[in-house]
Amino acid sequence: MSQHPSSSRVLVFVGSYTQALGHAPHAHGDGVTVLEVDVDSGVAHALAQAQGIPNPGYVCIDAARHIVYAVSELGTEGTLSALRFDEGFRTLLDRSVAGTGGMVASYVSLVGTDFALVSNYGDGSLASFRLRPDGGIESRVSSLELFGSGPNLERQEGPHAHWIALHPSNGSVYAADLGSDALLQLSLDRSSGQLAIESVTRTTPGSGPRHLAFNPTGDRVYVAYELTSRLGVFDVRPDGSLVSRQELSMLPPGNAVESHGADLAVTADGGTVFASNRGHNSVVRFAADSSGELHAVDWTATADIPRSVTLTPDGRHLLVACQEADLVQIYQCADDGQLTPTFSLPVATPVCVKCG
Repeated sequence: MSQHPSSSRVLVFVGSYTQALGHAPHAHGDGVTVLEVDVDSGVAHALAQAQGIPNPGYVCIDAARHIVYAVSELGTEGTLSALRFDEGFRTLLDRSVAGTGGMVASYVSLVGTDFALVSNYGDGSLASFRLRPDGGIESRVSSLELFGSGPNLERQEGPHAHWIALHPSNGSVYAADLGSDALLQLSLDRSSGQLAIESVTRTTPGSGPRHLAFNPTGDRVYVAYELTSRLGVFDVRPDGSLVSRQELSMLPPGNAVESHGADLAVTADGGTVFASNRGHNSVVRFAADSSGELHAVDWTATADIPRSVTLTPDGRHLLVACQEADLVQIYQCADDGQLTPTFSLPVATPVCVKCG
Protein backbone atom coordinates (compact mmCIF):
# COMPACT_ATOMS: atom_id res chain seq x y z
CA MET A 1 0.00 0.00 0.00
CA SER A 2 1.80 3.14 -1.15
CA GLN A 3 1.64 6.07 1.20
CA HIS A 4 1.81 9.82 1.04
CA PRO A 5 4.27 11.70 3.27
CA SER A 6 3.07 11.07 6.79
CA SER A 7 1.88 13.51 9.42
CA SER A 8 0.59 12.28 12.73
CA ARG A 9 -1.84 15.20 13.13
CA VAL A 10 -5.00 15.23 11.05
CA LEU A 11 -8.19 17.22 11.07
CA VAL A 12 -11.22 14.98 11.51
CA PHE A 13 -14.74 16.10 10.57
CA VAL A 14 -17.73 14.16 11.90
CA GLY A 15 -21.38 14.45 11.01
CA SER A 16 -23.74 13.12 13.71
CA TYR A 17 -27.47 12.52 13.82
CA THR A 18 -29.14 14.98 16.16
CA GLN A 19 -32.71 13.65 15.89
CA ALA A 20 -34.12 10.14 16.07
CA LEU A 21 -34.76 8.31 12.80
CA GLY A 22 -36.15 4.86 12.13
CA HIS A 23 -32.65 3.48 11.60
CA ALA A 24 -31.17 5.61 14.41
CA PRO A 25 -33.76 5.67 17.21
CA HIS A 26 -31.26 6.74 19.86
CA ALA A 27 -29.70 9.66 17.97
CA HIS A 28 -28.29 12.33 20.28
CA GLY A 29 -25.39 13.85 18.36
CA ASP A 30 -24.22 17.46 18.17
CA GLY A 31 -24.30 18.06 14.42
CA VAL A 32 -20.89 18.76 12.85
CA THR A 33 -17.77 18.34 14.99
CA VAL A 34 -14.20 19.26 14.03
CA LEU A 35 -11.32 17.61 15.89
CA GLU A 36 -7.55 17.69 15.65
CA VAL A 37 -6.24 14.17 16.18
CA ASP A 38 -2.70 12.90 16.66
CA VAL A 39 -3.14 9.42 15.25
CA ASP A 40 0.18 8.23 16.66
CA SER A 41 -0.34 9.29 20.28
CA GLY A 42 -4.13 9.01 20.37
CA VAL A 43 -4.52 12.55 21.67
CA ALA A 44 -7.49 14.47 20.27
CA HIS A 45 -8.75 18.01 20.75
CA ALA A 46 -12.19 19.29 19.79
CA LEU A 47 -11.70 22.44 17.72
CA ALA A 48 -15.27 23.43 16.88
CA GLN A 49 -18.87 22.31 16.84
CA ALA A 50 -21.55 23.54 14.47
CA GLN A 51 -24.71 22.87 16.40
CA GLY A 52 -28.11 23.67 14.98
CA ILE A 53 -27.44 21.58 11.87
CA PRO A 54 -30.15 18.89 12.04
CA ASN A 55 -29.06 15.35 11.16
CA PRO A 56 -25.96 16.06 9.04
CA GLY A 57 -25.86 12.56 7.57
CA TYR A 58 -23.06 13.31 5.15
CA VAL A 59 -20.31 15.94 4.96
CA CYS A 60 -17.54 16.88 2.52
CA ILE A 61 -14.68 19.29 2.98
CA ASP A 62 -13.16 22.15 1.00
CA ALA A 63 -9.98 22.50 3.07
CA ALA A 64 -8.56 25.35 0.98
CA ARG A 65 -11.61 27.55 1.64
CA HIS A 66 -12.15 26.15 5.19
CA ILE A 67 -15.69 25.02 4.43
CA VAL A 68 -17.65 21.98 5.55
CA TYR A 69 -20.63 21.10 3.35
CA ALA A 70 -23.33 19.06 5.08
CA VAL A 71 -26.66 17.61 3.99
CA SER A 72 -29.41 17.31 6.58
CA GLU A 73 -31.25 13.99 6.45
CA LEU A 74 -34.83 14.98 7.24
CA GLY A 75 -38.28 13.54 6.62
CA THR A 76 -39.20 16.86 5.08
CA GLU A 77 -37.18 18.58 2.34
CA GLY A 78 -33.48 18.18 3.02
CA THR A 79 -31.06 21.06 3.31
CA LEU A 80 -27.53 21.69 2.13
CA SER A 81 -25.41 23.82 4.45
CA ALA A 82 -22.05 25.45 3.72
CA LEU A 83 -20.25 26.09 7.00
CA ARG A 84 -17.34 28.52 6.65
CA PHE A 85 -14.70 28.40 9.39
CA ASP A 86 -11.61 30.42 10.16
CA GLU A 87 -8.26 29.12 8.90
CA GLY A 88 -7.76 26.84 11.91
CA PHE A 89 -11.32 25.42 11.81
CA ARG A 90 -11.84 26.74 15.34
CA THR A 91 -14.54 29.34 14.76
CA LEU A 92 -17.65 29.09 12.60
CA LEU A 93 -17.80 32.37 10.68
CA ASP A 94 -20.98 31.97 8.66
CA ARG A 95 -23.42 29.50 7.18
CA SER A 96 -25.39 29.49 3.95
CA VAL A 97 -28.31 27.10 3.44
CA ALA A 98 -30.46 25.91 0.55
CA GLY A 99 -33.19 23.33 0.20
CA THR A 100 -32.11 20.20 -1.67
CA GLY A 101 -35.39 19.95 -3.58
CA GLY A 102 -35.99 16.42 -2.32
CA MET A 103 -36.62 14.31 0.75
CA VAL A 104 -34.03 12.62 3.00
CA ALA A 105 -30.83 14.13 1.56
CA SER A 106 -28.14 11.44 1.61
CA TYR A 107 -24.87 12.62 0.01
CA VAL A 108 -22.94 15.74 -0.98
CA SER A 109 -19.80 16.09 -3.10
CA LEU A 110 -17.99 18.91 -4.90
CA VAL A 111 -17.12 19.67 -8.51
CA GLY A 112 -14.06 21.85 -8.09
CA THR A 113 -14.99 25.15 -6.51
CA ASP A 114 -18.00 25.82 -8.73
CA PHE A 115 -20.70 23.28 -7.89
CA ALA A 116 -21.96 20.97 -5.16
CA LEU A 117 -23.88 17.79 -6.02
CA VAL A 118 -26.54 16.24 -3.77
CA SER A 119 -28.53 13.00 -3.78
CA ASN A 120 -31.96 12.75 -2.14
CA TYR A 121 -32.76 9.25 -0.93
CA GLY A 122 -36.40 9.81 -0.02
CA ASP A 123 -37.81 10.70 -3.43
CA GLY A 124 -34.90 9.55 -5.58
CA SER A 125 -33.73 12.87 -7.00
CA LEU A 126 -30.40 14.51 -7.76
CA ALA A 127 -29.51 18.19 -7.56
CA SER A 128 -26.66 20.55 -8.38
CA PHE A 129 -25.87 23.85 -6.67
CA ARG A 130 -23.82 26.78 -7.90
CA LEU A 131 -21.30 27.99 -5.32
CA ARG A 132 -20.22 31.56 -4.71
CA PRO A 133 -16.52 32.52 -5.03
CA ASP A 134 -16.20 32.32 -1.24
CA GLY A 135 -17.69 28.80 -1.24
CA GLY A 136 -21.13 29.72 0.01
CA ILE A 137 -24.24 28.40 -1.72
CA GLU A 138 -25.56 30.67 -4.44
CA SER A 139 -28.56 28.65 -5.68
CA ARG A 140 -29.86 25.26 -6.73
CA VAL A 141 -29.48 25.19 -10.52
CA SER A 142 -30.57 21.68 -11.47
CA SER A 143 -32.92 18.99 -10.19
CA LEU A 144 -33.22 15.58 -11.81
CA GLU A 145 -35.97 13.15 -10.85
CA LEU A 146 -35.21 9.43 -11.14
CA PHE A 147 -37.68 6.64 -11.87
CA GLY A 148 -37.88 2.91 -11.31
CA SER A 149 -38.15 0.29 -8.60
CA GLY A 150 -36.68 -3.06 -7.60
CA PRO A 151 -37.74 -6.50 -6.36
CA ASN A 152 -37.32 -5.69 -2.65
CA LEU A 153 -40.85 -4.40 -2.00
CA GLU A 154 -39.94 -2.90 1.38
CA ARG A 155 -36.86 -0.96 0.29
CA GLN A 156 -37.23 -0.60 -3.49
CA GLU A 157 -40.77 0.61 -4.04
CA GLY A 158 -39.35 3.58 -5.93
CA PRO A 159 -36.08 5.36 -6.70
CA HIS A 160 -33.72 6.09 -3.78
CA ALA A 161 -30.66 8.07 -4.86
CA HIS A 162 -27.88 7.44 -2.34
CA TRP A 163 -24.62 8.75 -3.86
CA ILE A 164 -23.38 11.22 -6.46
CA ALA A 165 -19.88 12.42 -7.36
CA LEU A 166 -17.58 13.45 -10.18
CA HIS A 167 -15.26 10.87 -11.72
CA PRO A 168 -11.59 11.63 -10.88
CA SER A 169 -10.62 12.26 -14.51
CA ASN A 170 -13.16 11.58 -17.27
CA GLY A 171 -15.51 14.52 -16.60
CA SER A 172 -18.63 12.41 -16.02
CA VAL A 173 -20.73 12.46 -12.88
CA TYR A 174 -21.91 9.14 -11.45
CA ALA A 175 -24.82 8.33 -9.14
CA ALA A 176 -26.20 5.27 -7.34
CA ASP A 177 -29.93 4.57 -7.14
CA LEU A 178 -30.56 1.98 -4.43
CA GLY A 179 -34.25 1.81 -5.29
CA SER A 180 -33.95 0.73 -8.92
CA ASP A 181 -30.59 -1.13 -8.80
CA ALA A 182 -29.02 1.42 -11.13
CA LEU A 183 -25.70 3.16 -11.60
CA LEU A 184 -26.04 6.35 -13.63
CA GLN A 185 -23.50 8.16 -15.76
CA LEU A 186 -24.43 11.83 -16.05
CA SER A 187 -23.16 14.93 -17.79
CA LEU A 188 -22.75 18.20 -15.95
CA ASP A 189 -22.88 21.39 -17.99
CA ARG A 190 -20.05 23.44 -16.51
CA SER A 191 -21.76 26.68 -17.52
CA SER A 192 -25.34 26.13 -16.35
CA GLY A 193 -24.82 23.31 -13.83
CA GLN A 194 -27.51 21.20 -15.50
CA LEU A 195 -27.39 17.43 -14.93
CA ALA A 196 -28.46 14.98 -17.65
CA ILE A 197 -28.38 11.17 -17.80
CA GLU A 198 -25.90 9.74 -20.33
CA SER A 199 -26.16 6.00 -19.60
CA VAL A 200 -27.58 3.59 -17.04
CA THR A 201 -25.98 0.36 -15.84
CA ARG A 202 -28.20 -2.15 -14.06
CA THR A 203 -26.82 -3.99 -11.06
CA THR A 204 -27.96 -7.37 -9.72
CA PRO A 205 -31.71 -7.16 -8.97
CA GLY A 206 -32.33 -6.49 -5.30
CA SER A 207 -28.72 -5.50 -4.62
CA GLY A 208 -29.39 -1.86 -3.70
CA PRO A 209 -26.25 0.08 -4.73
CA ARG A 210 -25.39 2.53 -1.97
CA HIS A 211 -21.87 4.01 -2.29
CA LEU A 212 -19.20 4.01 -5.00
CA ALA A 213 -15.42 4.48 -4.86
CA PHE A 214 -13.06 4.78 -7.83
CA ASN A 215 -9.55 3.41 -7.94
CA PRO A 216 -6.79 6.03 -8.29
CA THR A 217 -6.52 5.70 -12.09
CA GLY A 218 -10.29 5.93 -12.53
CA ASP A 219 -10.58 2.86 -14.75
CA ARG A 220 -12.37 0.81 -12.09
CA VAL A 221 -15.17 1.54 -9.65
CA TYR A 222 -16.29 -0.39 -6.59
CA VAL A 223 -19.91 -0.44 -5.43
CA ALA A 224 -21.16 -1.29 -1.94
CA TYR A 225 -24.52 -3.03 -2.23
CA GLU A 226 -26.57 -2.24 0.87
CA LEU A 227 -29.33 -4.82 0.54
CA THR A 228 -27.19 -7.88 -0.24
CA SER A 229 -23.94 -6.92 1.55
CA ARG A 230 -21.94 -7.54 -1.61
CA LEU A 231 -19.27 -5.62 -3.48
CA GLY A 232 -19.62 -4.91 -7.17
CA VAL A 233 -16.52 -4.28 -9.30
CA PHE A 234 -16.91 -2.49 -12.63
CA ASP A 235 -14.50 -1.45 -15.36
CA VAL A 236 -14.89 2.14 -16.53
CA ARG A 237 -14.69 2.25 -20.33
CA PRO A 238 -13.06 5.16 -22.18
CA ASP A 239 -16.54 6.53 -22.95
CA GLY A 240 -17.42 6.42 -19.25
CA SER A 241 -19.83 3.50 -19.42
CA LEU A 242 -19.51 0.71 -16.85
CA VAL A 243 -18.97 -3.02 -17.40
CA SER A 244 -19.40 -5.55 -14.60
CA ARG A 245 -16.20 -7.39 -13.71
CA GLN A 246 -16.77 -9.08 -10.32
CA GLU A 247 -19.27 -9.42 -7.50
CA LEU A 248 -18.09 -10.56 -4.08
CA SER A 249 -19.63 -11.07 -0.66
CA MET A 250 -18.70 -8.49 1.96
CA LEU A 251 -19.48 -11.02 4.69
CA PRO A 252 -17.51 -14.09 5.82
CA PRO A 253 -18.65 -17.56 4.72
CA GLY A 254 -21.42 -18.96 6.89
CA ASN A 255 -22.45 -15.60 8.33
CA ALA A 256 -25.97 -15.75 9.76
CA VAL A 257 -26.22 -12.19 11.09
CA GLU A 258 -28.46 -9.72 9.29
CA SER A 259 -26.18 -7.09 7.82
CA HIS A 260 -26.14 -4.26 5.31
CA GLY A 261 -23.25 -2.91 3.26
CA ALA A 262 -22.39 0.71 3.94
CA ASP A 263 -19.23 2.54 2.86
CA LEU A 264 -15.94 2.09 0.98
CA ALA A 265 -12.35 3.32 1.08
CA VAL A 266 -9.61 2.59 -1.47
CA THR A 267 -5.87 2.88 -0.80
CA ALA A 268 -3.73 5.27 -2.83
CA ASP A 269 -2.20 2.45 -4.87
CA GLY A 270 -5.60 0.83 -5.51
CA GLY A 271 -4.37 -2.45 -4.07
CA THR A 272 -6.74 -2.59 -1.10
CA VAL A 273 -10.45 -1.88 -0.77
CA PHE A 274 -12.12 -1.58 2.64
CA ALA A 275 -15.88 -1.92 3.11
CA SER A 276 -18.04 -1.63 6.22
CA ASN A 277 -20.78 -4.03 7.32
CA ARG A 278 -23.60 -2.75 9.53
CA GLY A 279 -24.98 -5.65 11.55
CA HIS A 280 -22.03 -7.97 11.19
CA ASN A 281 -20.14 -4.95 12.58
CA SER A 282 -16.92 -5.34 10.70
CA VAL A 283 -14.66 -3.90 8.03
CA VAL A 284 -13.75 -6.35 5.28
CA ARG A 285 -10.40 -6.02 3.52
CA PHE A 286 -10.24 -6.88 -0.18
CA ALA A 287 -6.86 -7.21 -1.90
CA ALA A 288 -6.14 -7.03 -5.62
CA ASP A 289 -3.99 -9.69 -7.27
CA SER A 290 -1.63 -9.10 -10.20
CA SER A 291 -4.55 -9.17 -12.65
CA GLY A 292 -6.55 -6.64 -10.64
CA GLU A 293 -9.07 -9.22 -9.39
CA LEU A 294 -10.18 -8.69 -5.80
CA HIS A 295 -10.46 -11.30 -3.08
CA ALA A 296 -11.54 -10.96 0.53
CA VAL A 297 -8.60 -11.27 2.92
CA ASP A 298 -10.04 -10.79 6.40
CA TRP A 299 -12.66 -9.10 8.56
CA THR A 300 -11.82 -6.70 11.41
CA ALA A 301 -14.39 -6.36 14.19
CA THR A 302 -15.80 -2.90 14.91
CA ALA A 303 -18.21 -1.42 17.42
CA ASP A 304 -21.94 -1.29 16.64
CA ILE A 305 -23.06 -0.09 13.21
CA PRO A 306 -19.91 0.94 11.32
CA ARG A 307 -21.43 3.35 8.87
CA SER A 308 -18.73 5.57 7.36
CA VAL A 309 -15.06 4.75 6.67
CA THR A 310 -12.22 6.97 5.50
CA LEU A 311 -8.43 6.84 5.23
CA THR A 312 -6.12 9.51 6.58
CA PRO A 313 -4.33 11.48 3.85
CA ASP A 314 -1.13 9.43 4.31
CA GLY A 315 -3.05 6.14 4.15
CA ARG A 316 -1.64 4.97 7.48
CA HIS A 317 -4.92 4.90 9.41
CA LEU A 318 -8.56 3.99 8.75
CA LEU A 319 -11.31 5.82 10.62
CA VAL A 320 -14.70 4.18 11.18
CA ALA A 321 -17.82 6.01 12.41
CA CYS A 322 -19.80 3.57 14.57
CA GLN A 323 -23.29 5.01 14.80
CA GLU A 324 -24.73 3.09 17.75
CA ALA A 325 -21.51 2.92 19.80
CA ASP A 326 -20.96 6.70 19.96
CA LEU A 327 -17.41 6.15 18.71
CA VAL A 328 -15.10 6.94 15.83
CA GLN A 329 -12.67 4.04 15.85
CA ILE A 330 -9.14 4.42 14.48
CA TYR A 331 -7.15 1.53 13.03
CA GLN A 332 -3.54 1.47 11.91
CA CYS A 333 -3.06 0.22 8.34
CA ALA A 334 -0.02 -1.92 7.56
CA ASP A 335 1.60 -1.76 4.13
CA ASP A 336 -0.60 -4.67 3.00
CA GLY A 337 -3.74 -3.05 4.43
CA GLN A 338 -4.02 -5.21 7.54
CA LEU A 339 -5.83 -3.29 10.27
CA THR A 340 -4.82 -3.01 13.92
CA PRO A 341 -7.14 -1.20 16.37
CA THR A 342 -5.40 1.71 18.12
CA PHE A 343 -7.87 4.02 19.90
CA SER A 344 -11.36 5.54 19.67
CA LEU A 345 -12.83 9.02 19.77
CA PRO A 346 -16.06 9.51 21.74
CA VAL A 347 -18.54 11.22 19.40
CA ALA A 348 -22.30 10.88 19.86
CA THR A 349 -24.15 9.09 17.04
CA PRO A 350 -21.45 9.54 14.36
CA VAL A 351 -22.61 8.68 10.86
CA CYS A 352 -20.02 10.32 8.58
CA VAL A 353 -16.30 10.84 9.12
CA LYS A 354 -13.85 12.67 6.86
CA CYS A 355 -10.24 13.81 7.15
CA GLY A 356 -8.92 17.19 6.11
